[in-house]
Parts: sequence; C-alpha cells; structure tokens
Amino acid sequence: MLMVIFGAGASYDSSATFPPRVPAGSDEESRPPLADDLFQQRGFFDKWVQRYPDCVPLVTRLRAHVDTTLETEMERYRLEAEGEPQRAVELNAVRYYLRGVLWDCSREWLQHTTGVTNYVSLLGEIRVWKNTHQTEEVRFVTFNYDTLLEHACLRALQINMTSLSSYVAPRVGYKVFKPHGSVNWVRTLSDNTGVGGNVEQSIIALGHRAPLAPGFHLQADLGQLTIDGRYVFPAVALPVNTKISFE
Repeated sequence: MLMVIFGAGASYDSSATFPPRVPAGSDEESRPPLADDLFQQRGFFDKWVQRYPDCVPLVTRLRAHVDTTLETEMERYRLEAEGEPQRAVELNAVRYYLRGVLWDCSREWLQHTTGVTNYVSLLGEIRVWKNTHQTEEVRFVTFNYDTLLEHACLRALQINMTSLSSYVAPRVGYKVFKPHGSVNWVRTLSDNTGVGGNVEQSIIALGHRAPLAPGFHLQADLGQLTIDGRYVFPAVALPVNTKISFE
C-alpha cells in the first residue's frame, strides 16, 4: 500500500507557475491559505464575513492573534461554546465561513492556474508507479477542506467523485480520505422545525441545537439548501488542537 498525506502547504504551494510571494499581489487573493491565514484580511474572504455576520466576533480576535496558533485559539472557543450558547452560534457561522472561503478558493485558484497544479503532476506520477504495482492500493489522506485533490483525481486518474462512496470505492485501487471534511460535503438536519426566512442564518442561530442527522452527502453548489427535503449543514471540522470528532 502507498499512502500519501497532504496538509495545507500542498494547496498553498500547489502551483509551480505561481509560487507564493511576499508581499502577495492581487492575483494571490484566491490562493488556498495556510491554517493560520484562514481568517486573514483579504477582499476575497471579507465577503464571507459579511454574509455570515455571527462569525465577526471570532474573526476579529483570530485576525489579532500573534502569540498562539489558530488551532489553539479555536480550541479555546470550542471549550467556551460548551457552556455559552452564543459562542456555539458563532462557531456555526465559522463553519459556513470556512466552507464559502475554501469553495471559492478551490474554484478560482483552478481558474487562475488553468488547472495546472502540483496535485495533478504528482497523481500522474503515482498512476505510472501503480501500473507496475497493480496489486498495491493507493490511499490519499488530505486534511484540507478544498477540492484541489478531487480535481487532480479526475484529471490524472479519471476518477470522478460523484458520491461520498466514490471516495473509497474499492474497484479503482485508489481511496481518498478527508478526516476534516470538505467544502462540498454536507450533513442534513433531521428536523426542519424552526428554520425559515434566511435559511442559513436560521440554522446558524440554532447553535448546539441544530439537529444533525447521521450520514453525509455531496453538495452540488453553494446555492443548494436542501437534500431530500432536508436542510443542509457544512460538514467541515473546526480547526482545533483537540480532535474529539472528525467529519
């Protein structure tokens, strides 16, 4: 078995044509961020803060943190949310924010690079290797929310992720694991009671009371609010130090 593990740096530095620059230019707006930069000041990100205003108190503090990692700060907020309902609401908004930001980054970065990424190159090399090691299974593990790896699977391996089960379909010899979830994964509410008007804001306002059903689904686009008549909720894990659950 061959296992390949991807962290945030794999997406951040995914283009040989457009390597990271300091200071960043306007063409860097859509670059998938490193973990500590998920909430940085970018026009590209700010529209999602405006769309989900409940995340503003946390974003304000996360942009100011300098002495600790993002995961450490988020861990503190997660613990606070156990006893403070409004903090749970804010963390729900953070999940929606993360989904929006990284969905946009996935789409815009692939357009910016015309789909030419190090992911595609690497998977092409692995495909050649597998042709001479046909009994070996290849497993990709990514801790990123973006869909650059899925794009590479389609381009280099002709594997199209059309359902959650397709990520681990045994017949193709490749499996993809995303422990922290993905921008195009959702869970559904087991009960739509109390959700109305601005659907996303209503769900965010439920805090810990959001009744999540078991199971996961692929979301076709960000405008898709329901699956099988049930409202959807982003299946993205919070970036915290203590991983008590995975998506």
